[in-house]
Amino acid sequence: NFILRMLSLHLSLVIVLVMNTDSADLYRRVPIGDRVPPEVTLPHGGTVTGTRIRLPNQRTVSAFVGIPYAKPPVGNLRFAKPVPDEGWSGRRDASKPGPSCLQNYGEQFPYFFNDQTNFSENCLYLNVFTQSRFIEQTNHPVNPQNRSHSSGWPIIFYIHGGSFSTGDGINRDGSGLTAQGDVLFVSINYRLQLLGFLNYGENIPKNLGLHDIIMALEWVQKNIQRFGGDSERVTIVGESAGAAIVTYLHLSDRTRGLFSRSIILSGSLSAPWAFMSNVDELQQKFNILVRNTSCDNEYSTLRCLKSVSSESITAAHNAINAEYMMDVWAPVVDNDVVMYEPRTILEKGAFDTDRPMLSGVCEDEGGHLAVIFALITSGKDLKPENSTIKDIGEFKALSVDSRWIYNETLPCMEDGGLEVVKLYCPPPDDERPDDTEPDLKYKYSDFLGDWLMICPQQTMAQLLASSGVPVYQYVFSYQSLSNTEDPKWTGVQHNADMAYAFGLPFSLESQFTNESKREYNRDDVIVSQMMISVFSSFASSGVPKLDIDEFEWLPLGESIHTAKLEKFPYIVEEWRMAECKELTDTVLKNEQECPETI
Repeated sequence: NFILRMLSLHLSLVIVLVMNTDSADLYRRVPIGDRVPPEVTLPHGGTVTGTRIRLPNQRTVSAFVGIPYAKPPVGNLRFAKPVPDEGWSGRRDASKPGPSCLQNYGEQFPYFFNDQTNFSENCLYLNVFTQSRFIEQTNHPVNPQNRSHSSGWPIIFYIHGGSFSTGDGINRDGSGLTAQGDVLFVSINYRLQLLGFLNYGENIPKNLGLHDIIMALEWVQKNIQRFGGDSERVTIVGESAGAAIVTYLHLSDRTRGLFSRSIILSGSLSAPWAFMSNVDELQQKFNILVRNTSCDNEYSTLRCLKSVSSESITAAHNAINAEYMMDVWAPVVDNDVVMYEPRTILEKGAFDTDRPMLSGVCEDEGGHLAVIFALITSGKDLKPENSTIKDIGEFKALSVDSRWIYNETLPCMEDGGLEVVKLYCPPPDDERPDDTEPDLKYKYSDFLGDWLMICPQQTMAQLLASSGVPVYQYVFSYQSLSNTEDPKWTGVQHNADMAYAFGLPFSLESQFTNESKREYNRDDVIVSQMMISVFSSFASSGVPKLDIDEFEWLPLGESIHTAKLEKFPYIVEEWRMAECKELTDTVLKNEQECPETI
């Protein structure tokens, strides 16, 4: 009996050691209450040590932030395509975000950053938020490759916006969406401004920011199973400029096999700001760069640009900003990721019908844009509730005649600009004899929202749908009573849906983001859970779902179904289609009547 007991004890110890060895090679699993941080070992052998985030609803998420996916793009790698990070030995602290990419940001984007934000050229890092119950299992640990019920959680891969000029991946905390939506959340940094989208100069690759994002997607394919993610269910999500990037990637052969579906929020490649066609402007910006870095007299300009300091690059960028009213950067045709200009891409119609798309906008896209653009172009402050645009003449000056709108988005509208004005401000007639209206700022908001966001995105979505791509469309129309920061008149403005879709009401105490920590009310929480359900169901199956009676959300087809997402969602038909058709037809007519400007 003694021998049998000893043999049994020996076998038990062997089993425990084998189990511990098998799991410890990949994960350190500890009880939720333990102070030992979560760890994951990556395929190259190095380990990342993260941190736990306990949400107000007592759910817990494991966060691993500041993970390098590419070598630092400095020195000889500046103005070069990214090179994969080779990994490390031992443990790496992944509890603090990596630096944000070098950028100049204005007062209109204070929520992107806090006092601790570090800016650097060494910025190609990503962040992973995953389920603590996977990382920290203590009984019967399961390798994600062999999970019986699934190959892993669906992945939300977030690409931040910011006009290709500002922002970072960590500014949207993914813990609320991860916990409430049963998904895995990845966010990334990519090169911005002239370091990411210089797009001019001999031997300088174009669209470096897009190449960074593709490399991050390749990192996900190689590593994400170690965090419990399903590499075959990657949904790329972008807002504003990030949404434009998503559409470039969605329609590019270069990205096949890297993701399976996409979500675009208030942006598309067909938006007038999403593509840089003005070669003269690119050349002028390049000339300012080389002149301000003293590289204009060098035998090898590129070699010189690779050797100057980051401070010199920043100074050159400031000089470019001084020359141009708006900090405008955007992708170009590169014969690699972007094969053609956007209109040609859409006209060719050779789309991958196996990758569905969820396309969303906010009801009053132009509200916030009206405040920013009026201030930038004329110094007019539209933020106060009682502010006004006094007459049609001022409306025209702020819209089609403004330097930024005219130069960058309506190059052929000098003669036709009045036709656009008439769409939003019909001339006086017997029924409305006075051409002065107290609500012209609302019409200005409608014009900016339609022209810069809503109409280009709707047009693109309908073209994709007509080619067989499953496209689901929504408009977010919930305006919170708890939001006291934004003027009420601006309505449900650009990016208003982001806080709810990413579960900010469930992650108020985030240590990573500078996002508003306002008090959310009960309705906000309900709407946030609804948006999370939409995103998580689409990420899981490719079909957005809401558990609501008689709510049938169909993809775009012969009927243009749009889900109106608010506290009580419902379906509408042909939302803003008539307005967009009028605007598009007017602009196209005038483009055809004027010569090419480039």
